Amino acid sequence: MVGPVSNDERQSFTRRLKIGFVVLVGVSAGLITLQGDPTPVVLAGAVVGGLFAGTLLVQFAIPSADSFRDQNAPERGSESEGHLERRFESEERDQRPREKRNQ
Repeated sequence: MVGPVSNDERQSFTRRLKIGFVVLVGVSAGLITLQGDPTPVVLAGAVVGGLFAGTLLVQFAIPSADSFRDQNAPERGSESEGHLERRFESEERDQRPREKRNQ
């Protein structure tokens, strides 16, 4: 059986994911600019602008590794013991006719 993911592994994965995301947005901006037959300066500016936009997007889209729960900390016991609670009324318990339930 595989154990829980360590915090170091989470931080490493998050860092690589963020770098890959920023590079993807930057390269994408450069490739889109190539459709308009740009000069090298314009192409470099588009890539740099894409990297900057990717950096802003990654701050919004990907949470920091610090926001993950520490796997080594003792866990609080919950009443449901980790199982999802049923938040809907099952058909067996609902005594109303089917037509009235669907309205």
